[in-house]
Amino acid sequence: MKKFIVIIISFIVLSGCTQIDIRKIDAQRHAIKHVCISKNSKVNVTDFIQVLEDKFIEHGITSEVYEDRASPESCKFIVKYTAKRSWDITFYIGYAEINVYEDRIKIGSATYKQTGGSGSLSLNKWGTTMEKIGPVLDDLLSKFSGQQPIERGSINKVTNNKQSSNIKRLTELKKLYDSKLIEKIEYEKKKKDILNNL
Repeated sequence: MKKFIVIIISFIVLSGCTQIDIRKIDAQRHAIKHVCISKNSKVNVTDFIQVLEDKFIEHGITSEVYEDRASPESCKFIVKYTAKRSWDITFYIGYAEINVYEDRIKIGSATYKQTGGSGSLSLNKWGTTMEKIGPVLDDLLSKFSGQQPIERGSINKVTNNKQSSNIKRLTELKKLYDSKLIEKIEYEKKKKDILNNL
């Protein structure tokens, strides 16, 4: 009987594992203050971008999202991601990959994989995107923990007045562009100028 219980416990533990592979970004070599997130239209995890933005902000890095293959020329740091859902009673994130590039050269990456498939008895597989991907991003960005965190929803309260002013200017510039009051060329040029002053 004891042997049977040990086998069942071993099966539960082994069938519910998560594989995580992280190549941390070196904050000494890559002074990231702002990233552009490439929206992957093939990903059906509705809050994935929100989790990315929240975690970058927690580590003192602002972000903006742009459509597939429409990379802003002014963006030095680009984030690309993919995520796949699996099914077991309900959908859950089974796989996610996040890559960070500086001038098209990969400087960091993180991969999350829920192993065991739909037969897994692990209860953590149904965790939220933040519960599963949040710690992965924290590890990827762990060398940026010393930066001044930016509070979501109150970006203008950043202690550095120059950075706060530049963020406000970026927001206003984006509103002008979204309202079609300025053209894309002018928008990209002014945004690049502002980002260079961060």
